[in-house]
Amino acid sequence: FTDAQYQDMNVISGAGALTIANADNSSGSAAVAGAVAFADIGNVTTAQVIDSQVNMAGEVNVLAQSDSEQINVGLGLAVNASGDQTTANSAAGSVTIGRAGNKTAAKLVNTGINSTGSDVSVLAANQNRIANGAGGLAGGGKNSVGMTVTWADVADTTEAVIDAGIVQGVGQVSLQALD
Repeated sequence: FTDAQYQDMNVISGAGALTIANADNSSGSAAVAGAVAFADIGNVTTAQVIDSQVNMAGEVNVLAQSDSEQINVGLGLAVNASGDQTTANSAAGSVTIGRAGNKTAAKLVNTGINSTGSDVSVLAANQNRIANGAGGLAGGGKNSVGMTVTWADVADTTEAVIDAGIVQGVGQVSLQALD
């Protein structure tokens, strides 16, 4: 007897900005560029056997597996190529944000299992990968500023539960929550 739930997700976000200023006057010029890349994953993956009676079923497996990957890239470029560099300014920046709030659960609740030596396995596995990259390049002018910020927030929950049931006559009982 097997109850399995699988979820696999890939997210790629990217943003870019390029500004070029090329003024031929002495009143001043500015090149400003900014980029933001954002991704948010919130998978809910649950495999469960609830309020059941399982007799002579052989191996009993309850598996919930969630895999997610996100790649976030932001790049801001500003170039000031104005003739009068004494009054020219440039600024560039980028921000990348990656968030994950996956909930993965494998549950055997209020369920009786009566077997002849077969194994019982309850497994919840969550694997979350976030890759963030950001860049800011400003060039030219009397004043140039480049700025970059990257942030990742992971708030995953993973649980494997055997609750309020009777498991008898089985071989090995395996209970795993892997994150």
